[in-house]
Amino acid sequence: MAYNQFSFLFFLCFCLLSFSSSIPHPCRKDESISLLKFKKKLTVDFSASSDAYCEIVYGQMPHQKTSSWNMSNNCCSWDGVTCDEMTGHVIELDLHCSQIVGKIASNSSLFQLSHLQRLDLSYNDFSGSHLSPKFGSGHVDVSLFSNLKQLSELDLSFNNFSCHVDVSLFSEFKYLSFLDLSYNSTSFTNENKVIFTWLESLDTLLLAACEVKELEFLRSAKQLGELDLSNNKLQGRIPDWAWSNWMFSMQSLNLSHNMLTSVDSIPLQHLDTIDLRYNLLEGSLPISPNLTRYFFISENNLSEEIPSSICNLTSLVMLDLGRNNLRGEIPQCLGNITALTVLDIRHNNISGNLPRAFSNGCSLTRLNLHGNKLEGKIPRSLANCKELQVLDLGDNHLIGTFPMWLGTLPKLQVLSLRSNELHGSIRTPTVETIFPNLRMLDLTSNVFTENLPKSLFQHLKAMRTIDPSKLEPSDGLEGHIPPSLGNLSVVESLDLSGNHLVGEIPAQFSSLTYLEVLNLSHNYLQGCILQGPQFATFENNSYEGNDGLCGFPVSEGCGNDHVSDTVSGLDDQESDFEFLNDFWKAALMGYGSGLCIGLSIIYIMISTRNPIWFARIILKLEHKIIMRRKKKQRRLRNNRRRNNPL
Repeated sequence: MAYNQFSFLFFLCFCLLSFSSSIPHPCRKDESISLLKFKKKLTVDFSASSDAYCEIVYGQMPHQKTSSWNMSNNCCSWDGVTCDEMTGHVIELDLHCSQIVGKIASNSSLFQLSHLQRLDLSYNDFSGSHLSPKFGSGHVDVSLFSNLKQLSELDLSFNNFSCHVDVSLFSEFKYLSFLDLSYNSTSFTNENKVIFTWLESLDTLLLAACEVKELEFLRSAKQLGELDLSNNKLQGRIPDWAWSNWMFSMQSLNLSHNMLTSVDSIPLQHLDTIDLRYNLLEGSLPISPNLTRYFFISENNLSEEIPSSICNLTSLVMLDLGRNNLRGEIPQCLGNITALTVLDIRHNNISGNLPRAFSNGCSLTRLNLHGNKLEGKIPRSLANCKELQVLDLGDNHLIGTFPMWLGTLPKLQVLSLRSNELHGSIRTPTVETIFPNLRMLDLTSNVFTENLPKSLFQHLKAMRTIDPSKLEPSDGLEGHIPPSLGNLSVVESLDLSGNHLVGEIPAQFSSLTYLEVLNLSHNYLQGCILQGPQFATFENNSYEGNDGLCGFPVSEGCGNDHVSDTVSGLDDQESDFEFLNDFWKAALMGYGSGLCIGLSIIYIMISTRNPIWFARIILKLEHKIIMRRKKKQRRLRNNRRRNNPL
């Protein structure tokens, strides 16, 4: 009986202990107070965090995480704060993209969080913060970090920190695996030239724009998986010991925007991403036989042919070889790499034909071969690339007729075929949904004949800019401005300057609520200038050279002498027809022996004067995949750390 009672009591105690251990420990009061003291030194500024970066990289807009911090609730429930469930100690402080402005002083309560394992203050504004009063002299005082020895991840990037960091500072961190000091007012040096042994735990080192001048301080870092030394002052060739040290560990290497002159080979065995853009590299294209996905080496002086060994990189996602002096032909196999989303070989000396066969599984979103010596026809197999958003084949020697079949690509936004030898007429589209998302079309300097079909103009519903003022080969557009242009409700820029347009500004233009730029100058327009929210933003130079116009901003008012505000429906139809007819005649007028200067309804130079929205397309296409991959890697690191506590 006694034995049974003892067993029951033992079982009861065990259950109580198990139950109590499963209840998360509340936040420690002293650490809660430290966090509130830290918050008190901060202010909120909406401009302190980049909306674009936070949205692309983290998938969320910046928000004020510290707004949830107060004494009335457990600090472990505060936004950005993570506690150890067993002890209640704060082990993570993640305030990235929190719109914070402030300074971190040497006596900051932040340094009292002695159990902190992860600290992320990236993308805020701590301008003026000096992490140590002795940094400027080159003598490092590590006492500030003496209580943060448990740190495994430290991210202070994009913060406007002002500091001089010596490599020996990080000897105090025994568990450091991730360090990011990129893009601050920071210089990273080894002042005393001491032999510093990096910890084997260090996996990721990001020191972009940190005034790094040499790689020698990394000689002992043999376990690096990701290294970013972009936008620094590295010169010469990459030393052999670097390739040897990182042979089996390096997965992502960014040495772009430096002054490197030579890369003989890239023998890294597990390389996922390499970025060597904007250097002074010469000679042949270095190919890593084990590279898996991302290869950027544009803006260098490479001059040989693209080696056929590139065909072995069957998992390539992005390949950027633009703005070099590469010659020869494009390897035909590049059309068969189904994982490839970006292929950029613009501004080289590439000749021959485009790849003939783009496979059915084509994943290309951007194909840029602008400014080469390509010949032949545009292959119809490009229609297999249903994800294509940007296609730039301008400034080559391509022949054939206008590839209307490209209009079946559902996501195509930018199409440039300028300065080629395309000829013939552009036929009327036979389907309703031709070019459903096209926003930029450039057909300049080809040898098209006859008029462009008006129906094509009607189908291009996603257009944002209309600029017939560039139609220099004509005597100018004549007649009334067609009221139907007011139906293009998403137009942001409309330039009809320097023509022979007469009559009034159509009242339908008041429907152009997205209009940001309007130029009607140097015509023969008359009557009242339209009034409305968007028209109030246009200045006098939008209307100058039209002596018959009156009203704001060219004069105080029109009085009662202005011409009637409307014209008959028949006149509208005739005006539409005559204007569009003259528009396309101007766009395709021939000179001399059949040479035609064809300027499209959309005239935007692909290589210059890009509008903001176009820049956003390119930036997102180039960086979204990489940034999301890095976010995923960071999340995996955090999970591994939680599953393997210190």
